Amino acid sequence: MKKNHFIAIILCFLIIALNVGCERTELQQSSANISERITPRSEFCNDCAEDDCCCYVELQNPGMSSASLRLCGTADGLGSCTGTPPSSCASFSGGGKVASLSPMNPKQGFCMVKGNAFYIQNVGAGAAVIKISCQNDVTSPQIIFVTIPSPGIYYYGTNDACEIAVCE
Repeated sequence: MKKNHFIAIILCFLIIALNVGCERTELQQSSANISERITPRSEFCNDCAEDDCCCYVELQNPGMSSASLRLCGTADGLGSCTGTPPSSCASFSGGGKVASLSPMNPKQGFCMVKGNAFYIQNVGAGAAVIKISCQNDVTSPQIIFVTIPSPGIYYYGTNDACEIAVCE
């Protein structure tokens, strides 16, 4: 008699375990989307329109360098700024802003309209050793490492996925 109760109890536990273990298999399947948007957006994106790219410039070695940069063509900059990049990118207009990067403030955010171009000008005395991304609010962002000589201007274009490429 005890043996029958034991088998019945074991069978009940097995049925419950199978039911609970297989009930939510759709939650266990994950997508391989590596550019999924982070919600809520980071502090650099607070002023960006929902459809804009959330971009930033950042010192590569924050403890050892500083940089003074002028950004032109941004969606959130002040005033009016225009540029005519090399032929691979279209002419643009937008706002402008200055990014003074230092060990205490190594990162500056800005907004870009998808598909637009912009430039980064080094207005400091030395070379600007920076990294740039317009995917600040995605899980696996594209990051470009660049050294801009003084004085120097580098033109970039964005696409619909907020990837950036050098205008050549």
